[in-house]
Amino acid sequence: MRSGHTRTRAAAPTTRCGATSACRPRRSRGYLPLPAGSAVVGKTKPANAREKRRMDTIAKHCGCLPCLLMGWPDVHTSIEHVTDRGRRLPEEHRHTIGLCTWHHFGHRRGKMSRQRMSGEFGPPLTWGRTIFEEHFGDEVHVLVPTQDFMLQLFDENPWPEYAVPRHVARLVRIHWIDLNATPSRYIAPS
Repeated sequence: MRSGHTRTRAAAPTTRCGATSACRPRRSRGYLPLPAGSAVVGKTKPANAREKRRMDTIAKHCGCLPCLLMGWPDVHTSIEHVTDRGRRLPEEHRHTIGLCTWHHFGHRRGKMSRQRMSGEFGPPLTWGRTIFEEHFGDEVHVLVPTQDFMLQLFDENPWPEYAVPRHVARLVRIHWIDLNATPSRYIAPS
């Protein structure tokens, strides 16, 4: 085709006769309907004031939960909506944890290698949920309750932005260890 020329399509017929494949109604792609009350990961409904306060407190005062558990408090964070096997939980904004750019997206800090990052901070979520949960515990049953415990400590005695007190970090790690003592869903019972 020469430069400057474009192809045009013929106009589609206005009636559907059903004789050709173009005129027949299209079949369903075979997707199964979702169970009631669950949604595929995607758009979320707007957060109410209490949920916004929770997410703001996590982002400004708690930092990245996995970094805190590994001994690196006060890391800037984004909010992760926890899912259970790819499905959002019913109160999606209440089931949130703070993750830094490494744990959320796998972005390295400075010139550190992935191997060094995973050695110091643990694996990121982008390496797979199984690897992440084997290291830090189940998101639904361990990390969200640990985040809730930290928010409860903040409500009792607030601390400044990006300055988690050492005693709070220690209490959160102890709480995490106690919750993580239960067997993982990835380990077969013996």
